[in-house]
Amino acid sequence: MESPVLVEKQTQLSMIIKRNCLLAIAIVFATHTNLFAQKDEIQSYKVDKNVKVEKASPEAVERFKDKRFGMFIHWGPISQLGKQLSHSRNSKSHKPGGKPYKIADIEPEVYDVQYKTFNPTKYDPDYIVDLAKRAGMKYLVFTAKHHAGFSMFDSKVTDYDIMNTPYGKDILKELEQACRKQNFDFGFYYSPRDWYNPDCDSKDHHDRYITFYKAQMEELLNNYGKINEIWFDGLGPGDWKNTSAEVMTRIRELQPDAMVNDRGGVGADFTRPNIRLVSLTTNNFGRLAIPQQASGDTTQTQT
Repeated sequence: MESPVLVEKQTQLSMIIKRNCLLAIAIVFATHTNLFAQKDEIQSYKVDKNVKVEKASPEAVERFKDKRFGMFIHWGPISQLGKQLSHSRNSKSHKPGGKPYKIADIEPEVYDVQYKTFNPTKYDPDYIVDLAKRAGMKYLVFTAKHHAGFSMFDSKVTDYDIMNTPYGKDILKELEQACRKQNFDFGFYYSPRDWYNPDCDSKDHHDRYITFYKAQMEELLNNYGKINEIWFDGLGPGDWKNTSAEVMTRIRELQPDAMVNDRGGVGADFTRPNIRLVSLTTNNFGRLAIPQQASGDTTQTQT
């Protein structure tokens, strides 16, 4: 008869294996579905290589290279419906007769009101950070604002933010504080393009949106302590003028060692190549998507 201690250890090991398998399946599924989500979406990742920007310190670069494995959290009010962030929103152009930003099933009248019932009372940032550390991860990046425009942080320049939900607390700040307590690297993802804000890519008011974008970047760079990583996701259409270079200047002034990707419109510290996927069909496991021509890091540092 096996001892209770041995049985408990075997049970714990079994749970860990199951959890890791589920995580792997979730990653594969999310990556696979995201691939097909891009077919009916305007993509714009132009980088002006003529603009010279200050880079993070060599020490920050080496630290970034050593981390390798981290957690990304894409989450928002639409999660209540079990739908994909932003990509499930049917987003028309802000210009009369313009090409839709995204063709999807959920109309803005449904998507844009989900924040009114968003109340994640079981949100536990301390547990999330501890889980990431126990999984061997070295950093955490949270989606502050995705393409659909909802700010998951306390923003003074919009009412379309987490403070106007039933939850009413700054989720990003709570997560940042949990990272500080556990000595865990913290960063944020931010989408400059905005399918919700009617000024973005509009005929007459895009400059007003640029002012909004810069104001939100000031909030994120000033109110959340040391930022280890900043991930942009494409400017999208519109006349952005010198916005990208100006934002990078502020990043280097306020967060000099933050590692910044190149999807903000100008070159920065690293690039995130799009990983091509292939389908693998087996008799026993159905259809899975696996990365092709990708090994090790999914980012490449720039020199």
